[in-house]
Amino acid sequence: VILSNEGEELFYGDTVTLQAIIAYATGSYTIRWEASADGGSSWFVVDASNSTTYTFELTEENAAWQYRATLVA
Repeated sequence: VILSNEGEELFYGDTVTLQAIIAYATGSYTIRWEASADGGSSWFVVDASNSTTYTFELTEENAAWQYRATLVA
């Protein structure tokens, strides 16, 4: 996952865009964006739109979350 704002200073209220780079995937799949608020112990879906990008507003709550893109067969 690539942060489009990489190298920039981010502030609450800024728009953040993550981009998934899919390599070596074959067959039919959908992309689901997930986040974890507990250091990766559990994950929840934040966007199931099947897009290689996920855009959201940075808040005090989600600033420390971890994000990932998963492929679902």
